[in-house]
Amino acid sequence: MRVRVTRSSSGTATSDLDFTLTLTNPCGSRTLDVSGVTINNVTLKVGETNTANTFTTVPDSAGNTSLCGTRTYSILTSADAAAPAWISITGSGPYTISINPNNDSYANASAYSLKLKVVLQAPFASITAEKAFTVTINAYVCTSATVYTAASSVSAKTYTIGATAVTFQTPSFTTPYTCSETYTYEMRLQATNTATSAYGSVDASGLVTISTSDGVNLSSGVIGLRIAVSRSSAGTTTSYVDFAQTLTNPCTSATFDMSGFSTAAVSVVVGSSVTKTFTEIPDSTGNLSLCGSRTYQVRDSQGLAVSWASISGPASGTYTITFNPATNSMYSSSPYSVRLHVSLASHTAVATYSSAFNVNVSQYVCGAGTTYTASGSIADKSYIIRDTALTFTAPSFTTSPYTCSETITYAL
Repeated sequence: MRVRVTRSSSGTATSDLDFTLTLTNPCGSRTLDVSGVTINNVTLKVGETNTANTFTTVPDSAGNTSLCGTRTYSILTSADAAAPAWISITGSGPYTISINPNNDSYANASAYSLKLKVVLQAPFASITAEKAFTVTINAYVCTSATVYTAASSVSAKTYTIGATAVTFQTPSFTTPYTCSETYTYEMRLQATNTATSAYGSVDASGLVTISTSDGVNLSSGVIGLRIAVSRSSAGTTTSYVDFAQTLTNPCTSATFDMSGFSTAAVSVVVGSSVTKTFTEIPDSTGNLSLCGSRTYQVRDSQGLAVSWASISGPASGTYTITFNPATNSMYSSSPYSVRLHVSLASHTAVATYSSAFNVNVSQYVCGAGTTYTASGSIADKSYIIRDTALTFTAPSFTTSPYTCSETITYAL
């Protein structure tokens, strides 16, 4: 090498001083010192993240972190294969080893044997250092914080009370990662989030059955229902699958079939009784119990209850109408035109009449059981033979318990 000396006061005259420089680069003989790097073995579950292991720039054997150039840091397997996808190094000093096994397949019964490898930049790339550590990844474990989502929704359902049941399976649920779960199911009302069995049920497998025969208490309309799905292995965490059910109650628009009711006339004598029987009047649902009990009443042509008619039963499925005219004068208005009125006890607007039939009421017939009572007594009489005749009228008689037509003859 040389040092050139130029003298500005004498123009361009220069003088040179030559010397030899012997240069030594220590980087080629240095090593990387990872003794100050601490990497702890890590155990975590699928879905968790670990960033606890950090380190600063690795110095060389002289303690210098910049003289010999930059370092390249990488994670490799113990067999020098590429690092798994779930581990990386972030930062620029300090550096962080980030471990995030985000796939069920990363769970492993054995620990992963890994190492941090440090390499100097060219031309000293042959200078390296390593730090070994292990990572154990266990399967994901569900907790109450685990988010689980229904795989699909449930479409709206339509059901008519008393019809064939509608069934469907509660959608399956997914979690961010696979975990062992036990699910329990319950049908609830959306409005109150309370359990209900009025509209159907759901079994232990999540099979939902929409079915009811309660035509008495349930109304037609859209009902908001939900399936509450609880994970017993994760405490009381519950998710919901909501759906709308359009319910039709055929009882509110039912009609009665009176064709089986006999409208044959019946006859009765005042003071006696006569019966007429009938069985339960069917309705248009074809189900005698679906719409609940019926209310029966015998009414006149004005729609008023007939006070001297009563209905009892059912006995062995049969109702009995008893007509019992108990007033003397009733026979004078005979025949009586009456009808059987039927209505649903729970839906009183659903009602109808039978065709009219006659009740023929006859006058009471005197007989052995009739009591005759004189209207008065006859006072004692005095009479002189061959005197003017003495006359008087015998007292009239009444019959009991009812008036009857009689021909009376007298004898002295």
